[in-house]
Amino acid sequence: MHGRAAPPPSMASAPQSWEGVGGGDRDTITHWRRTVEARQEFESRHPEHREQRDAIAAHEGRFERRPLTYRELAARAATSGDATRAAAEASRDRRTGGGQPCGNSEPS
Repeated sequence: MHGRAAPPPSMASAPQSWEGVGGGDRDTITHWRRTVEARQEFESRHPEHREQRDAIAAHEGRFERRPLTYRELAARAATSGDATRAAAEASRDRRTGGGQPCGNSEPS
């Protein structure tokens, strides 16, 4: 059998809770710290594989499947200057299925 090169697991696969790291198990934490560091190094060498990690403004309700990022919120609020109105507009767009996310075309 021949070996294959494979990218490190994505950041999204890393544990997000205390239970996810086995209640603080040192070996599990060390494994995931090294895995995350390897992913960061891989992404720095191969920017085309970089995961988009925008800050999330809203992720519940209408935004559960497609979270509202601060980037999208700022793009929507740029014309009116009203973030509340922009969030309501984004919610309506998601409810009706219309519109594309604003400001998410370029990875950060």
